Amino acid sequence: MDLVGHIIQHPRFQKLDKITQHHYSTRMEHSIDVAYTSYRIAKKLGWDEKATARGGLLHDFFYYDWRVTKFNKGHAWVHPRIAVRNARKLVDLTKREEDIILKHMWGATIAPPRYKEGYIVTMVDKYCAVKEAMTPLRKYRIDIISLLQKGKYMDNNVIYAQNDGALSRFFAKIYGLVGMGIGLSAFVSYLMLYVFSDNMVNIITYHPMVYYVAIFLELALVFMASNAARRNTPAALPLFLFYSALNGFTLSFVLAAYTQATVFQAFISSALVFFAMSMVGFFTKRDLSGMTKALMAALIGIIIASFVNLFIGSGGMSYIISIVSVLIFSGLIAYDNQMIKRVFASTGGQVNDGWAISMALSLYLDFINLFLNLLRIFGNDD
Repeated sequence: MDLVGHIIQHPRFQKLDKITQHHYSTRMEHSIDVAYTSYRIAKKLGWDEKATARGGLLHDFFYYDWRVTKFNKGHAWVHPRIAVRNARKLVDLTKREEDIILKHMWGATIAPPRYKEGYIVTMVDKYCAVKEAMTPLRKYRIDIISLLQKGKYMDNNVIYAQNDGALSRFFAKIYGLVGMGIGLSAFVSYLMLYVFSDNMVNIITYHPMVYYVAIFLELALVFMASNAARRNTPAALPLFLFYSALNGFTLSFVLAAYTQATVFQAFISSALVFFAMSMVGFFTKRDLSGMTKALMAALIGIIIASFVNLFIGSGGMSYIISIVSVLIFSGLIAYDNQMIKRVFASTGGQVNDGWAISMALSLYLDFINLFLNLLRIFGNDD
């Protein structure tokens, strides 16, 4: 079934191939990359792959150079509306497709996508932009027409069917646990900040030792949960959830120092970076283990620098540490996602729950640390 071939072949759409988008890619290449990657994800999830592919293909259907042409309301707000107007002249759009195009800049704009497929295109767009800015795309142009007709994709000359359910279920289990952990932390933080705020003030004022004991207990719990997960014991999941709840308690004291707008901005930015780097880790064929050794060495350096800065109290040094930490944890997110595929492959798909909890704990820690460092960057003036 040809979903987007007639659109790609249209002369108006072909004009996008003469416009540079992200350094190494043209706007047409970027649009095809976003459409195909989004289509694959939607198809695996059982969502509306047609609307996802069409919305992804037409999300940047405009002709001006965003580096040169400026608008009062900004490129992020203007170009989706121009893209919708141009797309309507080419095809009949459904409400879902229009919303995907209009809301794909969510994060840079306020209004979130109305449909779940819109979140796929929003996240994939960021992932593709990062990938294209770093890697020449022209050598790997995708023949999306034949790919969508076949419902298959190539990976090192091996053809994999799209219904690779076992790996998808393994990823879904891990990300379900990550979401559960983050949700539990957020819920506990909310309770402390808005329901038990008096108790929180009381702890800060009269019983600060409670906070410090919670911090040390957290450190013990993360090692206990990791060890239990590796041994695949029944205690692994309760320890992970207890750690997430306790982390929400300690996080609330940090969040209290920032405005709601800053916290929201840091959280949305963390989610976008997390998704983009997860996609990098999932799709890249390059072995990231060598990069991880450098990242772990850098992380040790950051820990030492942070400890030293406790005594120096340098705001500039703290800002630099936060920026470097964002880069480190972004790289670790990509590596941990690649590691999930390796673990799955090395066990022949027979992966126990302990591995899922262990990988979820790693990704949870990556996200929380990414969020905290982005919070410090965005809240530098709070």
